[in-house]
Amino acid sequence: MSGTLNLMPDSLVAGESLSVTVTVAGYSPDDGWSLAYRFAAQPTGITAAGADNGAGGWTVSLTSAQTLTMLSGSMRYDALVTKGDESVAVDKGAIVVSSSPLLASKWATVLDSVDAA
Repeated sequence: MSGTLNLMPDSLVAGESLSVTVTVAGYSPDDGWSLAYRFAAQPTGITAAGADNGAGGWTVSLTSAQTLTMLSGSMRYDALVTKGDESVAVDKGAIVVSSSPLLASKWATVLDSVDAA
């Protein structure tokens, strides 16, 4: 592992978007390297490819739709840079995910309907 960058936030509310600028010393998109973050989100994992930001790094983004259904708890992630047959782990960590108030409201409405029946 090249090192831990610690660029991801410590916490995230499900349903929020996320955008982080990533620069890795010695690994640049200008030199043909690509970057991908893998999030061990529940119920389904997510892979986010870094987009070349034109400044020797990448922008990694998750949309609000991608994070909306994430379950509360600790979500691990890691990042790899790749070029041809080479692959190097460059980051890892965890983000604490809080439940979305949008989903909580939906379930509160469902429970109210059940109680009323």
